[in-house]
Amino acid sequence: MLAVDTGIVAATNALVLIVSARLFEADDLTAITMAQLLVVTIVGLQRATFLTPAFASQRGTGRTVLPLTWLVWITFPAALVWSLVVPVMMPSGGLAYVQLFLVSAGVSYAALAQDLLRFALFTRLRPTFALVSDGSFLLFFCALSVAIHMAGLLTWTTLFLAWGLSAAGASCIALLLVLTSARRGGDVANVRIRDVMPLGKWSGSDAALSGAANLLPMAVSTLALGSPVAAIYRILQTANGPFNILSTTFITSVGMDAWKLDDLEEVKALRRRVIRQTFILTALAAVFYALAYPLIIFIAGIPSSDTIRVAIILGVSGVLGAATIPVNAAATAMGYQRVGFLVRVIVVLSALGISLLALSGAWIPWSDPVGIVAIISSFSTLAGWAIGYERGYRKELM
Repeated sequence: MLAVDTGIVAATNALVLIVSARLFEADDLTAITMAQLLVVTIVGLQRATFLTPAFASQRGTGRTVLPLTWLVWITFPAALVWSLVVPVMMPSGGLAYVQLFLVSAGVSYAALAQDLLRFALFTRLRPTFALVSDGSFLLFFCALSVAIHMAGLLTWTTLFLAWGLSAAGASCIALLLVLTSARRGGDVANVRIRDVMPLGKWSGSDAALSGAANLLPMAVSTLALGSPVAAIYRILQTANGPFNILSTTFITSVGMDAWKLDDLEEVKALRRRVIRQTFILTALAAVFYALAYPLIIFIAGIPSSDTIRVAIILGVSGVLGAATIPVNAAATAMGYQRVGFLVRVIVVLSALGISLLALSGAWIPWSDPVGIVAIISSFSTLAGWAIGYERGYRKELM
């Protein structure tokens, strides 16, 4: 159920990029791919700082549920502050700063609220309700994008707004379902921010650094070098959807049972699961990406000499990322979020150095800071989480 729900969201997000690749010229394509990337980044930051650690915190508190007040105290400020950053990190796409701020604020809040309410339903043991809400997200987007196109109003801005309005509609449905679930929820307590932050400060910092490492070379390629390669990366990354689904599902499912990990036998059972899943996912990823990237190139119709190189880089990065999923999920559930933070420090320093070299006109392979950072990031992340999980597991046995 969790995999299906995550798959629907990933499919909707991928649909935005594929439609854009088919219908928009290079400038508009770059604008919408960067705008979506920025929104997805803040959603990931909220999830890593508050939502996923809420699961892991149950090891000490017992089962809890996410309170709706977080929509005001966490989601709203996050959307507002992030929307001040968005116009600086992407091409204007024909909009003034204030217009871009207002558009990004509305879309960011809708996407953040949708994700928080999804996790609120998970903590209330209502994954079916989350599936209903996110299914409506896909339906709303399809209906709105078709209506906009038929009306002759299709631009990158209207498609981006359609994506945000669809998230808002799905959020309204999820809110109603959470309120319904709350009446059936018994006496389960709300998770408290003070219980989440000892873990959230590490995973949130990890996500912030990950976002910086991803956005910095993208912004340099787009704004400073005037290269369309960032849009190509974003479109081909839609092939990562199934493994993003597996990652989210694995982390969520392991996290929901984190309260059981006080039992040493459960810790050992999780290790067996991690080893088995690592081998399976690595082999599956190698086959999958060899087939998926040519298919995406064909569907999106990307006419660029850089496309094959980008696909190879993302394929290598994707296989390494698939191998990282089990150790990442296990270490996170066991409360070792600081591992991710330390890994990301290395990645961000690499991204900063490579981006500065690109800006200075120095030679870097293929003049592609995005690709070089992707390779460094995937190798470092796998090594860091594997070492961190192994050390954590040995500590649990003591």
